[in-house]
Order: sequence, then C-alpha cells, then structure tokens
Amino acid sequence: MSADSIVQLVLFGIVLLGLGLAWKWELTGGIVAIVAFLGLANVNPGIGQFPLLFLYPGTAILFILLWAISRKTGK
Repeated sequence: MSADSIVQLVLFGIVLLGLGLAWKWELTGGIVAIVAFLGLANVNPGIGQFPLLFLYPGTAILFILLWAISRKTGK
C-alpha cells in the first residue's frame, strides 16, 4: 500500500469514528466527521466522482443540526 492510500484509509476511519461519537455527543462527533472528510477530500480530490460518499458528511451535518435543535428546545 502506498502512503497516500494509508492516509486515506486512516481519514476514512476517523470519519466513521466521528459518526460513532456523534451517537453520544452530536456536536463533537459531527465536527470530527466533517473535518476528517474535508481532509480526505484534500488528499483525494477525485472523491467527488463517488456521490454516495457524500452521505457521510451529510449525516454529520444532520447530527450537528440535531444538537442545535435540542440545545434550543432545552432537551
């Protein structure tokens, strides 16, 4: 495996870890997932060719919105 492939694999693992953290801590996990996905997009600019991969940052954004809504309602 090349170093580039290893970096991509690690960043994708961090995206998944962030989404896992978001089940407990919505804001923290969502931010971790989005930042790792942006890093992955920097390493591999061709990521836009696979539209299904955008489900991961979309899910992270939904977790952040959930945090904002629950904070606003006081729950």
